[in-house]
Amino acid sequence: MTMRAWPLPLVIGIVIGGLGLQLVQAQAPPPKVTRLLQADLTGVPGKEVFMTVLDVQPGAGFDAHFHHGDEFVFVIEGS
Repeated sequence: MTMRAWPLPLVIGIVIGGLGLQLVQAQAPPPKVTRLLQADLTGVPGKEVFMTVLDVQPGAGFDAHFHHGDEFVFVIEGS
């Protein structure tokens, strides 16, 4: 195989991999969200603190979203 012949299989592999990832994410159920606490952050106007438990299945994704505060994540099981 010459140096010119390898980009096409590489591009095809990337496209197939991307489509496969979309398929896996599309089949994953949405995460189960359990809000434990939500309160304004004392002394910091416009900021809030909340604790949430997320049960997420492998391959699940998240839509873009915004929080009025910092977000800390702890993985209890999985990666």
